[in-house]
Amino acid sequence: MESNQYPVAEKCWQEWQCGNHMVQDPYLYMQNAKDVKVSSWVAQENEYTNRWFHNKGLEEKIHFLKNKKRKPFYSGITESNGVLYASQSLGDGSMEVVLLHSNFEKIRTLLNRQMLDDRMQVFAVSPCPANNKIVACSALKDGAARLSVIVRDVENEITLAELDGTFSFSWSSDGKYVYSTTAEQREDGSTKNSVVRWECETGKQETVYTWPGHAVFLQLEAAPSGGIFVHVCKNYHDTELVFLDSKSEYIHIKTSGFSKINYIGSIQTKHYFLTDEEAPLGKIVFIEEQNGVFSEIKELIGEGVFPLEGAAVAGNRLLLLSLEDAASTLQMYGEDGRKIREIELPDSVGNLSICRQHGPEEKNLYFSFESFRCPKSILKYDIASETLETVYQVQEPTEEKIVVERKFVTARDEQQILAFLVYREGTVPNKTVPTLMYGYGGYSASQLPWYNNPFIGLDIPDWVVQGGLYVHCILRGGEEYGSKWHEAGCKLNKKNVFYDFIDIAKAVMQDGWTTPEHTAICGGSNGGLLVTALMTMEPSLWKCVIASVPHTDMLHFSLDDRGPMYVTEYGDPRTDEYFEYMKSYSPYHNIHEGTKYPCAYIQTGEQDNNVPPYHGKKFAAAMQQASTGGDVLLRVLAKGSHDRGSGEVFYQTTAEMQIFIEYALGMRG
Repeated sequence: MESNQYPVAEKCWQEWQCGNHMVQDPYLYMQNAKDVKVSSWVAQENEYTNRWFHNKGLEEKIHFLKNKKRKPFYSGITESNGVLYASQSLGDGSMEVVLLHSNFEKIRTLLNRQMLDDRMQVFAVSPCPANNKIVACSALKDGAARLSVIVRDVENEITLAELDGTFSFSWSSDGKYVYSTTAEQREDGSTKNSVVRWECETGKQETVYTWPGHAVFLQLEAAPSGGIFVHVCKNYHDTELVFLDSKSEYIHIKTSGFSKINYIGSIQTKHYFLTDEEAPLGKIVFIEEQNGVFSEIKELIGEGVFPLEGAAVAGNRLLLLSLEDAASTLQMYGEDGRKIREIELPDSVGNLSICRQHGPEEKNLYFSFESFRCPKSILKYDIASETLETVYQVQEPTEEKIVVERKFVTARDEQQILAFLVYREGTVPNKTVPTLMYGYGGYSASQLPWYNNPFIGLDIPDWVVQGGLYVHCILRGGEEYGSKWHEAGCKLNKKNVFYDFIDIAKAVMQDGWTTPEHTAICGGSNGGLLVTALMTMEPSLWKCVIASVPHTDMLHFSLDDRGPMYVTEYGDPRTDEYFEYMKSYSPYHNIHEGTKYPCAYIQTGEQDNNVPPYHGKKFAAAMQQASTGGDVLLRVLAKGSHDRGSGEVFYQTTAEMQIFIEYALGMRG
C-alpha cells in the first residue's frame, strides 16, 4: 500500500461546552458541510481516493459485482386478494415497492424514486385493507431527518398525501385511516411524540394523541378492532403500551414501563404480545378485550432456555422464533400455550425473520431466511396446512463445501463470548489465512448469520472460496442472549463490546489461524463506532479497517438531530457521570500523533440523517494527520444517506471497500 500527500485539513481550534466540561476541537468547523473550506477539502479527499484506486482493478470488481446471477429480493411482504405487496431491493443499494404474483413474478412497480421526481427513496409499502388501489409507503426525502409517508392511488398514479417527519405508520384495520408518528424537541430537551391520523375519505389530517412524557419514538401496530396499539419507546428497550381506538380515545395498558413489549397478533378477542418483563429471555402474554375494556396482562408461554427473537400469530397457532447460540429456531404453539412441534429450517445455523405481521384474513405468513451457506430466501408458511416451504431464492447456493464453526471465547471478565468461524472445507490454520472480522454490539440488535455482509457488499462464500476466514462476532450490546446481554454492552458497559471483539481476535490468532498482518475488520453505524474505537485502542492488532457511516465523536453526538435517541444507548456525555468514560473510548478523541495505525477506508454520506457526515470527516482528517502507518482514505458520497449509496455509486463504494481489504492483506498486487 502506498502513501501520498493527503489533502490539507486546516486546524482551527475551537472550544465548545459539553456539560461542565470545555472541549477543544480542531475540526469543529467540519460540522458545517456547506462551509466552502469543508466542501473544497471533501472534493480533494474524494479525488485522492479516486487516484488511490487507479489501476487497482476497480472496473473489474464493479463488473463482477454487477454481473452476479442474482434475482431481486423482496421484504415487507403483505398478501391481499391473491397478490403480494412488497419492497424490492434492486441489488444496487436502491429500493422500490412492487406488486407481485403469488409465484413472485413481478406485475408492476407501484412506486419508486423516479415516480417521485427523483427526490426521495422509497422503502416499504402497505395496502389499504379496504381498497387495494390505495397504498401507504414510507420514503425518505433527500436531506430529510425523518421519513415521510406517501399515500398513493396506484391505479391513477396520484399521490393523495405526503405526511412528513414520521417514525412509524400503520393503516387502521378497517382501512379508513393512516396513522403515523412524529417527534419534536421541547424547550427542556425532551422529545414530544404524537400520533397523527389521516382520513382516507376526506384527506383530513389531525393529531389524535400525544405521549405526555419523553420518548425516543413511537411504533404503531393495527389492532383488528380498528384501533391502534402504540408502543411508546422510552429508549431502545423500555416500552409503554397505549391502545388508541377509532374515536381517538386511549387506554394506557398497565406494564412496568421498564421492559420491551411487542404486539404479535390476535385470535378473536385475545391480543398477544412478546415481552421480557420479569423474563430477560422473553415470554408470550395476552390481554383480552371485551367491549373496549382490557383485562390484566396474563402469561401464556413462560420464559424458556433460549431467548425469543420474534413471534407471530398464524391462524389459531403461535409461531415462536428463538435463538440458540445466535441461530434461529422455529416452534409452533397452540393458543392454549402448549408446544406442538419444532419446524425445520433450511440450515441449522441460519437467520429467520418475519417479513411482516399478517392480517387476520391472510392465508400465508412469509419469512426471510439466510445463512452463511444459504442465500437470501423467502419461506411461506401455509396457515391452513401448517407447513413451511422455500418459495423464492435470490441466487443459487455455492457448490463449495463451507464449514461453519461456533467458537466460544472466555472474555477478560470471564464472560463466554461466541464467534462464528466460516471457511472453505480443507482450509486449516497456518497463521497466514486472510481473516475478515465483523461485529456490531448495540441497540439490542441481534447479528445473526447472513450470506452477504451489507456494510461492504460482500457475499461470505466469495471470501472463503479465496481461502479466507470470516469471523462473525456475537458481542454484548446485542440481544442474542436476551435483554441482559444488551445491558452488559451499553452505557457505562459499552467498553465490554470493544473488549469482546479484541478477545475474540486474540483467541483466533492464538489458535494459529492468522496474525494482525492478515486481519481486516469492518463495521457500519454503531459497528463503525466499534471498528474506529478498535483502531485507536489496539492499533497493532489489525492490518485494515473499513468503517461505514461511523459514529466517531462520542462527545458531540449528543447534540446531533438524533442525539436524544442515541443517549439512551450510549449515555449522555454532558453529565459528569458519563463524560470521562465516553471520552476514554471516543475514537476521534483518542487519536495520538506519531502512532502507527492500520490502513483505513472511512465512508460517509452528506445526506445521512442518522449519523451526520462530520463524524467520518473529522476522524479521517485527524487520523491522516497523526498516523505513521497505512493509508487512510475518506469517501464522502454526495447523495449518500445512512448507506453505501445507490446505483453506480453503490457498486463503486462496495468495490472499493473489497479491493482495499484485498490489497491490505496481500491478496492483490
